Amino acid sequence: MSKKSLFERYQGRLFTPRFSRQNKKSSSILASNLDKDLSLTSTDFKNTNIESSSSFRYGDKPYLVSTQQLRVDWSRFENHTFFHSAVANVNESFDKIVNFYPFDKSKKKIEIFEDNLTGFEKYVLQSFPKNVGYLVFSGTSMGEALTNGTQITVKDRSGVSINELSDASTGAQILDPMTSPFSIEFFIKVPQQSNNNQVVFQKKRTTANNITVALSGSSSSTECEVHFAITSGSNFLHVSGTMKKGTFHHVTAMYDRIADQRCKLLIDNQIHSSSQQLLFDNLEYNSADFKIGSGDTIRLGTSIFTNEQTFSGSIDELRYFHSVESIKKIQKRKNRSFYPGDNDPTLKLYYKFNEPYGTYTGNDIVLDSSGNSLHERITNFNITNRQSGSDNPVLSEELERNPVLFPTFPNVSALNTRLLSSASNYDNYNPNLITQLIPKHYFQDGSNFNDFNTELEKLGASFTTMTTNRPGSGKSELPNSQLLIKLLLTYAKFFDELKLFVDAFTSYRHVSYEDFDTTPDAMLKEVAKMTNTTLPYLFTGADVAQYIVGLDLANNKVKAIKSLNEVQNLIWRRILSEAPKMRT
Repeated sequence: MSKKSLFERYQGRLFTPRFSRQNKKSSSILASNLDKDLSLTSTDFKNTNIESSSSFRYGDKPYLVSTQQLRVDWSRFENHTFFHSAVANVNESFDKIVNFYPFDKSKKKIEIFEDNLTGFEKYVLQSFPKNVGYLVFSGTSMGEALTNGTQITVKDRSGVSINELSDASTGAQILDPMTSPFSIEFFIKVPQQSNNNQVVFQKKRTTANNITVALSGSSSSTECEVHFAITSGSNFLHVSGTMKKGTFHHVTAMYDRIADQRCKLLIDNQIHSSSQQLLFDNLEYNSADFKIGSGDTIRLGTSIFTNEQTFSGSIDELRYFHSVESIKKIQKRKNRSFYPGDNDPTLKLYYKFNEPYGTYTGNDIVLDSSGNSLHERITNFNITNRQSGSDNPVLSEELERNPVLFPTFPNVSALNTRLLSSASNYDNYNPNLITQLIPKHYFQDGSNFNDFNTELEKLGASFTTMTTNRPGSGKSELPNSQLLIKLLLTYAKFFDELKLFVDAFTSYRHVSYEDFDTTPDAMLKEVAKMTNTTLPYLFTGADVAQYIVGLDLANNKVKAIKSLNEVQNLIWRRILSEAPKMRT
């Protein structure tokens, strides 16, 4: 008998297994790709899931941790559903995505959610319709009642407006700055036409106690003046700046009571500052509504500003902070998707305005992604308010992180119907379906005389018949079924995952140009060692955002279709597929 350990014996060995849990040194692999000294405490990995043993997106682990990494054609159930019910698999995926996707949580929590999906669930998430856009405000005409026109009234109490969508229904006051600095960041486009006085944002307790961002009347069709003012009794700060009409501008209205105590407007790259300094004791407004697109007459500096129209134009990426960042940081993040931090409570309100155009339940809702559950309905909503053009101002916004979570949205329900149709046909002919491997009388005894087939059919019904249309509710809406069926399907799902891994281990040496049934990307280096092939590191000068996400690869700031890591893996795959030929 061989004296070598089981893992040292060459005969029948596929590879030397590596076991890891919470591996703190795993980033060394990523560092070698980027020619950088990286640690998991680096700011590049702040608010990410890289330290978890379930994380794999950063290419820092030279082994398989998820079936998402396998090169499987997930559109065909025969490739991945062996013992589980295909229809149950489909609706489980929809239930998990619609009700548990953490759209208003930190980047780390989103990564945890994504990393814990099975390969098929990730395929379903990728198949979900995605949408990025902005909200078009149809303003009123001069003399028309200000109750008309598109507007949003944000109740300054956590979770009170749309309680069924809120997981932070504390009723706590959120928006009043009190003694904190604050800033409001947003993209705005004003149409090329004359305008009267219009309030864009307003937090108002009284005429002499408010925060207001407004446009003053202009007969010009090319430019207008935007104002930012803070008024507290006889004290006030006021600043204004000019911007062109017909195009999006990024505007930040900020007041830093800790630093220079000035009121500032950052319009694109141009900074405007109030001439005077003032320390407000307490900016408290009794939790008054925060109004978007409309407002009241107020004192603006030394004069009275009369709101004559509701806002006409477009707004995108509204971010309200109880903090003020450096101009450099604001400029860097304005074109990127933004995520609240687990340990950073300064983001108070975040409207992405990425809800899609169409007729569906909830099409008048704007979702708050700050985590404070300040979701609201749009007053005087018309579906044309969602008809945004191709000029989305957030150039590097991550489309894949903006799935449409409303289950009655036509493209979502159509995807569910299509997958269920294919899944139902597959289940009818799958001899390995786990419920087919158990004697039928077990189910009959356990169903209290309910028909067994009816119990199974409930799991395969259209998801729209199960859901109450509450995206991100955190509560499963799958129908109850008998305990034995639940237990068996839970085991079946695990067995399917296990079989997928076994198949991948036994065939991982086969590298080809094909998209499916070939070596997973995580195993390419292992194959290179076996074939004595040297793989070149092609992008050692890139930063983490370029290498992993595909940001800032061009001057236009548009996010690339493939990250540099994906490009490098494609090249490595081609090198390894030709390696046997090069040695002959």
